[in-house]
Amino acid sequence: MVDSSIPYGQETVPAAKKKGAAKRTSSVAFNNEHHQPGAAQREQDDQTSTPIKKRKRTPSRKLAESTNAPPTTAPVAPMTASSHDSEDQDMPREGRLGVLMAQLNAAYQTEQQEAIILVRNLKHEIKELEDKVEALERGAKENVKTTIKIAELQQAVKERDEALAKLESDNEEIHKAQAQMKDDHDEAMGKMKSDHEETMEEMKKAQSDLAAIPVTLKSLVD
Repeated sequence: MVDSSIPYGQETVPAAKKKGAAKRTSSVAFNNEHHQPGAAQREQDDQTSTPIKKRKRTPSRKLAESTNAPPTTAPVAPMTASSHDSEDQDMPREGRLGVLMAQLNAAYQTEQQEAIILVRNLKHEIKELEDKVEALERGAKENVKTTIKIAELQQAVKERDEALAKLESDNEEIHKAQAQMKDDHDEAMGKMKSDHEETMEEMKKAQSDLAAIPVTLKSLVD
């Protein structure tokens, strides 16, 4: 289980230290074995020879061997290198790895913070878009209601126009009926007047006839 108290990337440092130490040990052994063949032969000669005939290496020979042998460690930085490069080369591999892990951890933390801020901004933008969509939907619903009301008003206006047209038609029929009634009234009044005149003529004639009766009777008596 990974210890949460260790920063991101630092949990691999102990294993890297062991691996680096083992690598350097094997590198030194390899260099001593392959780049100094005379040393192995001399060691074998020393073991097989008697103590009396054992050869002693003089300081000058040791100095020559150490001078001719290839380097078994990292090369020394030149004098013209900067202080920063010199510090990196002088620093052990485990230390450099720790610095790199710390830098990676810092970069990871920075990217994580930036990602959190980006997600927060995206959520805010999504919320604004959702609010706009809801507003548009409400506006669309209001538009539908307004359209329905307009259609209802148009239907009411149409029905009113139809009612007015019917009233006008009925009014025309009424005017026609009134005109017909007036014509009928005038005709009746004319007929009544004509009948009255005829009746008066008949009455006058009857009166004249009645007035002539006594004269006729008198003449008959005489």
